[in-house]
Amino acid sequence: MHGLVHPEMGHVRIPHDRAADPYEGHCPFHGDCLEGLACGPAMNARWGRPAEDLPDDHPAWALEARYLALALNDFVCTLSPRRIILGGGVMERLSLFPKIHRELQSLLNGYVQAPRSRPTSSATWCRPPSDRGPASSARWPSRPSSTPEVSCRKAETVTAREKREWARAGDGWPWPSP
Repeated sequence: MHGLVHPEMGHVRIPHDRAADPYEGHCPFHGDCLEGLACGPAMNARWGRPAEDLPDDHPAWALEARYLALALNDFVCTLSPRRIILGGGVMERLSLFPKIHRELQSLLNGYVQAPRSRPTSSATWCRPPSDRGPASSARWPSRPSSTPEVSCRKAETVTAREKREWARAGDGWPWPSP
């Protein structure tokens, strides 16, 4: 997709419950857009220390999962992706992905019912961003499910072979064949 300017999904507006999170946001353009609420510098400013220093059970991760799932819900309903790849430093926290997945399932509330829309376990849909293993090795269930695959692999770690396999599988990636 290409239009007037490059698409920037990080600047979508998401619901911001100021009672639960009074932080104004980090984005210099919008304040509390997705990026302004969920990026690493926002987490640092909100919690007083970098995200990588926060323990897995810190309330920051539930809030982060909520914000990311709110945006992913809009992307799923608008774009109908089969696979979502999230990047950035915050995505290094593997314990965040099951939280995002649960939040997204809750938000979608059974709305998306499509075969092959998620792998069978979090071990197959969530990989560390530095993992260069084949995401295409994920086993897709034959029964309908409620969420697409959400992966923490950075886009630059996707190999040319994976892009070809995903294209052959009809996953609709916009990358040209190498």
